Amino acid sequence: MPSDHPIQYMIQKLQTKFDGGGNQDLKIDMFWGIKDLDTNGGSHWDPEFIGKALMDTNFDLSPKIA
Repeated sequence: MPSDHPIQYMIQKLQTKFDGGGNQDLKIDMFWGIKDLDTNGGSHWDPEFIGKALMDTNFDLSPKIA
C-alpha cells in the first residue's frame, strides 16, 4: 500500500501517536459511508446504545478514474 494512502496514514498515526497500552490490544472498528448517527430514543448513559447509522447515499468507495 502506498505510504500516502489514507488507510496507511491512519495506521501510521495509530502506531505513533497513541500509547499501545502495554500487552493489551485496542480493537477499532472502522466504517465508511456513514453520514450521521440517529441517537433518538436512547440514553447517552447507556454504553450499549450507539444509535442507528444513517448512510451517505453519495458515498462511493470505488477508485476515481482520471
